[in-house]
Amino acid sequence: MKLLLLVIASLLSLSALGEEADTSRSDNIKRFNEGQRCHKSAIAERNKEEALRCAQSSLEAGKSLFEPGSKNIAALTYNYGIALRSTDVSSWVVNKEIKNVFTEALTLYESLYGENSVDLVDLLIDLGNAENKVKRTGMNDPVKSSSYKRALGILSSNYGDDSLEYAQAQLAISMEVLEGSHTNNAHVFSNKYAKGAYKIISRKLGPTSVGATLASFQLGKNQMAKQKFSKAIPFLENSLSNPSVAQYAHGFLIEAFEQIGQRDSATFHAQALGKLNQGRQNQNYLPVYRKQPIYPRGAQRSGIDGYAIIEVTVSKEGLAIDPIVIEEMPASKGFAKAALKASNTLRYIPRFVDGEAVEVPGVLYKYTFKMAR
Repeated sequence: MKLLLLVIASLLSLSALGEEADTSRSDNIKRFNEGQRCHKSAIAERNKEEALRCAQSSLEAGKSLFEPGSKNIAALTYNYGIALRSTDVSSWVVNKEIKNVFTEALTLYESLYGENSVDLVDLLIDLGNAENKVKRTGMNDPVKSSSYKRALGILSSNYGDDSLEYAQAQLAISMEVLEGSHTNNAHVFSNKYAKGAYKIISRKLGPTSVGATLASFQLGKNQMAKQKFSKAIPFLENSLSNPSVAQYAHGFLIEAFEQIGQRDSATFHAQALGKLNQGRQNQNYLPVYRKQPIYPRGAQRSGIDGYAIIEVTVSKEGLAIDPIVIEEMPASKGFAKAALKASNTLRYIPRFVDGEAVEVPGVLYKYTFKMAR
């Protein structure tokens, strides 16, 4: 969704009036200007907490400076909702607040632009996502039970349901539903709208266009969510031509080919991903694919939790080789043996130096065994 970076045209006139205004108004003008500057800076620096603080400060100061139903207040309210949604804090209470803020913004936008204006579409999709996050359960189509349907209806009436604008909204909804919905079969409905988007975009712009490859990537993710790994592969492969999603597609393809037992194909994509990430590997060398180890039967019967730390060498193909046990706790309960066996399924992104894959020795991985309580 578009992120509004509010630039208020009347700021200059407000600043000019500052000398004649009372102290409170002058303070609010200063607070508003500072809030806008720091909001823009925080977004550029990807500082979510600071962006939220500044968006809230701008809104509070703006309410004393602008008319309640003005475009400025509408945009400031929407900005605050976006900043609130972007934080890493997620709970029913926070999601409820996000929904309420977007609802308030929508009321303002409706009064300013009309109930069938395309200016409402982005906000409606954001509101639809907030609504789905608030819902704890449900089997209904998220689009039929939220603001998504209305957003698509507006685009249909303004541009037609075969337009690129309609397809782009379908794709955005597909992404939001899969990532944010609490419905039990969200991937089914996400797939439905991704398929509609792909059909329109690939016909109008071609199957290798940016929009079509994004839709194809989303279709692949939906199949992965349904554990339909073979069906996911063609969609993910089609999305590789899009540089913005290629590294993510390679990651999914590693898992898909591992799941169907085609390790050579998984190696191909692991090495491709290694080349893309050359020079950007961090110290936390974690596998991109692993299978859960089998819980030792004796420990399971006794209700014993434990862990085992193994050391492996990551091969040029990204495979874990030469595993040894570094630590087992508690000892002699079978955790080390189970971890060693599971280590054969570990798949890492190969490390590349000067364009060549190299082995990486001394990589540690911890398997944790914990009984469900």
